[in-house]
Amino acid sequence: MIIHFNDDGATDLARVGGKAASLGRLSQAGFQVPAGFTVATAAQAAFFAAHGMAASIQSLLVGLNYDDAVTLESVTSDIRTLIESKPLPDELVAQITEHYKALGGDVYVAVRSSGTAEDLAGASFAGLHDTYLDVQGIDAVIDAIRRCWASMWTARATAYRERGGFDHAINQIAVVIQTMVTSEVSGVMFTANPLTTRTDEIVVNASWGLGEGIVSGILTPDEYILSLDTLDVKKHSIGDKEVQVIRAPDGIGTITADVPMSMRETLSLSAEKAMALAQLGRNVMDFYDGLPQDIEWALAGGELYLLQARPITGLNLPGTRTSTPGIPRQKMKTPCGPTPGANNFSLAGLPRCSHHCAPGNASSTGPSSPSFTVLKKLPTCAGSNIVAPRCISMLMPRKSGSEKCGQLRCAT
Repeated sequence: MIIHFNDDGATDLARVGGKAASLGRLSQAGFQVPAGFTVATAAQAAFFAAHGMAASIQSLLVGLNYDDAVTLESVTSDIRTLIESKPLPDELVAQITEHYKALGGDVYVAVRSSGTAEDLAGASFAGLHDTYLDVQGIDAVIDAIRRCWASMWTARATAYRERGGFDHAINQIAVVIQTMVTSEVSGVMFTANPLTTRTDEIVVNASWGLGEGIVSGILTPDEYILSLDTLDVKKHSIGDKEVQVIRAPDGIGTITADVPMSMRETLSLSAEKAMALAQLGRNVMDFYDGLPQDIEWALAGGELYLLQARPITGLNLPGTRTSTPGIPRQKMKTPCGPTPGANNFSLAGLPRCSHHCAPGNASSTGPSSPSFTVLKKLPTCAGSNIVAPRCISMLMPRKSGSEKCGQLRCAT
């Protein structure tokens, strides 16, 4: 039930999920991926079987009106509570403990959900399931694993599966346990430009601390646009970088801390590091046969680490495929994913409002990904129904969960 990134089966989507399969491929190809292992989907199945969980969940779902938000939240909350309240089988705990200790004792790790339906053609589950950072100690790791399994049953994840025709009983979550990188700088990189759909540019968002600050939208990062061919920095902009996500002083989890003014006004990456990062991105894209990638990365001790790589989803990029080689398309009961025409949605020309934000509704023509299902709660540009992004990363299907929405503001 434990699969390391370099093991046989580490790229088997059904066993390890999308995130872990990508990490396995990258690790086996020699990329700098933090050490770790995956608690396979078989572990979730064993946990569910030990407690008769499938029947209990099915009984709660009978007759559920998925369009009734209040009832949906209540029922899914009950399911999560049920999952989080049950102990893992002793044999499974022993296996997880052995492999966790092998990483270096009571080391800090990231505990990351890896769904079997992540990043499929026609759908993106990015950001729907939980990740926990700076987790230390086996008891905390076990608890985080259980909460990752439970995160499959948030109202948003459940509604997305139902709308997309995904079978609740078939989709599973593996869990990645990965050594934490205490990054000085981290962020997101796109090996094609999501704003213009240009495939000859690389876009980098970077900020101090852990990358959670960028993907959750609580800060405005630095942005670099580089040439895919020459790797030269074509232009850059300094973001406010008002806060950073760092390890909590008591060593338990993370906190959001203010960034000193001198660091806010300084680029987080030198031109040389930005070019080295772009080279890494180009190497990853070449590894995936030229398919543009959405990459999460970290810089620690002068070394660049790959934390995640997946195909850019939700955009129609000229001359590119829409799926990763070796990743099968999910069989669905009914068509799912972007609404008709949404695959041709372009972010080119999307306004960035500099002030005057007000509550409003998101554009109904935007990508139909889980990230965009909550945009109606985000601020919009005055006089427009388009959401004003803080950075390109916030426009892509990733962590923009409803619990984060209140933290988003227009770029200033």
